[in-house]
Amino acid sequence: MPIDKVAAIERRASDSGLDRTNYLLKLIEKDLARQVTKSKRKFASGHLLGRFPAKNSSNVRARAK
Repeated sequence: MPIDKVAAIERRASDSGLDRTNYLLKLIEKDLARQVTKSKRKFASGHLLGRFPAKNSSNVRARAK
């Protein structure tokens, strides 16, 4: 890790009243506590190509590809 980033982490840790290790552990704990939502997008198969409106496209153009 670049030394300037390590220094920035040290400053943030110090401002938070923590040492670097505990600061990073707290960040990790916070990140892991976040709820991750799964994407609702699914693979659209080729037979759907051109069936829905798309920007700067038309069904005829999409089906011709």
